[in-house]
Amino acid sequence: LISSRLSTCQDNVAMSHQQIRDAAELLSSNPFAVSHTLAASLILRSIIQGGCENASLLHIRDLLRSDGVPNTDPGGSTYNGIDTDGISLEVQSVIASLEQLELHIDAVERFGKQCANPGSFMGALLAIGTSHARMADGVEYGYVGAVRDVLKSGGCNCSRANFVGACLGAAYGCYDDSDPATAEESRRGRIV
Repeated sequence: LISSRLSTCQDNVAMSHQQIRDAAELLSSNPFAVSHTLAASLILRSIIQGGCENASLLHIRDLLRSDGVPNTDPGGSTYNGIDTDGISLEVQSVIASLEQLELHIDAVERFGKQCANPGSFMGALLAIGTSHARMADGVEYGYVGAVRDVLKSGGCNCSRANFVGACLGAAYGCYDDSDPATAEESRRGRIV
């Protein structure tokens, strides 16, 4: 819901943080879930505004550490409802998994295959980070490779696939077929 709303906005800064929070709280009032939804919307907004370079896990980690906005929590661990300390640790764990060349399926198993966070969030970030790293190394992977990894990992992969699709679709486009007449059929065949 949040991802599709942000990605279809003509002016992607039009939605205020409060509007995004209100939409997130329609789905869940759990602060942990809302925090991850807000972080996901911040990541997607950054990718929409800055392109594929903002899909790097290092950029995402830095983005979630502080958004250049003063911390509103007296305890110092949240930013506008985002548990920045907790989510930064999750991102750091995903970065370590990527640096150790852990297989995507094994990492997702360790993070948690269920729909719930943090496993879903971390599995999606791993696919996004893997895609960015492989594309930066000149390996053709992009959107299709990331979605394929998400599907192969099993479990409740719809949450991971939605977030990965929104972010990488914004960063790289959903496919690179030059013939629009065959693009839909070709894309479906390559992903599955």
